[in-house]
Amino acid sequence: MRVSTNMFFSKNLDNVLKQQNEILNLQSQMSTGVRVEKASQDPFAKTTFLASNEALTMTNQFQRNIDYAQSRGKLIDTSIGALTEVMANVKERMIQAANDTLSAADRRNIAAELRVNLQQMLNTANVRDETGRFVFSGITDDVPAFAADGQSRNYDPVAGNALYRC
Repeated sequence: MRVSTNMFFSKNLDNVLKQQNEILNLQSQMSTGVRVEKASQDPFAKTTFLASNEALTMTNQFQRNIDYAQSRGKLIDTSIGALTEVMANVKERMIQAANDTLSAADRRNIAAELRVNLQQMLNTANVRDETGRFVFSGITDDVPAFAADGQSRNYDPVAGNALYRC
């Protein structure tokens, strides 16, 4: 096979243009910091990038869920601890009120203190988390679980929430 001069120059010109095009692509990648600008340049790399980006998004969501659960768990522990302390105080006052040597004024003072304890318990039982949801209200966390209106307990099985009235 005989190679003509025209064919030789044409082939060399094609090689030079390919190398210039590759240099242009490399310079573009270096200036933008992005190796693959279009999916057509490297479909596998673009797919891998999208998959890793989705995995990163899911991992970040999982971390937010963990942080929320830990925060809510700490809030529940703190609330139960506070309720335990108030209940211990109520028990002490009830035992004290059962003493026959107390005057009517002393019993009124104990009753006032017990009303304050009831309000503390209601406030603690209706505590809200950082998103504003009631912690102890079950699935209907937009309404408080407890109310102090002197009525009996109501349970709404459709809503799945018990509204306890003290």
